[in-house]
Amino acid sequence: MQQNEISTTSWDDGKVVANVIAGKWNNINGAFDALTELHLAMVQFKDGGQMKISIPKIQAIFLYVIKGQLIINDEVVQKHHTIEM
Repeated sequence: MQQNEISTTSWDDGKVVANVIAGKWNNINGAFDALTELHLAMVQFKDGGQMKISIPKIQAIFLYVIKGQLIINDEVVQKHHTIEM
């Protein structure tokens, strides 16, 4: 798969951009159809970028911070760390 085949979506006036791989993010379908409720994206945040999403209680979030740090639900997550909610 090439970069031009992957849909993107953004939040916070472009400060947060997601390459949508599978599932649906911000009403954008991913490049791959998931057979389950899997939603996969690579999300990049610029300084000060914010993103707020609601997840049904029956679903889980698993993420890995590659570079920098994120504040998620008032908790700081450093680079090279994972979080599951």
